[in-house]
Amino acid sequence: MPIAVKPYTEEFIPAVKELNQRLAKGGVSSDFHFPENPLTAWLPKTNGHRTYQEPFIAADGPVVRGGFIVKRQEFFIRGEIQPISFYRLPISEGIINRAYMSVGVHMVRSALQQNPRIFALGMGGMDRPLPQMLKALGWTLTPVPFFFRVNHPAKFLHNIGPLRRHAA
Repeated sequence: MPIAVKPYTEEFIPAVKELNQRLAKGGVSSDFHFPENPLTAWLPKTNGHRTYQEPFIAADGPVVRGGFIVKRQEFFIRGEIQPISFYRLPISEGIINRAYMSVGVHMVRSALQQNPRIFALGMGGMDRPLPQMLKALGWTLTPVPFFFRVNHPAKFLHNIGPLRRHAA
């Protein structure tokens, strides 16, 4: 069956859980599993908000083979406010099963078709699979330096959960 990219709704929750189980069996860290709830806590799509994110799944009939999130927002470019989208958290079963390598391409093409002004960020380096695929599809890739500065150490340490898991 051909891959169909669809909005992620509650009816796909069991299929997304099954995808995540297959990814886990394939050795993929839970950090790289697709959210099992289509309702995002951060920037949900609600009436009146112009900045929001929307999850999509790549379905092979009733089976979910991948998914991604599009964060939609407005930018001020050349004197005009223009809608721009951020392609986030693309997950494809192709990372553990070569039979589904084309799922990633279907997802990118679908996202680009719906969002002509789209970008991706935080891909882990130019040698990673996503930037390599985007380059092959004709995207312009530019390294973006990461600068991180803590202005209020006490507040930072209080709110950064991963650093509070161990005493060290």
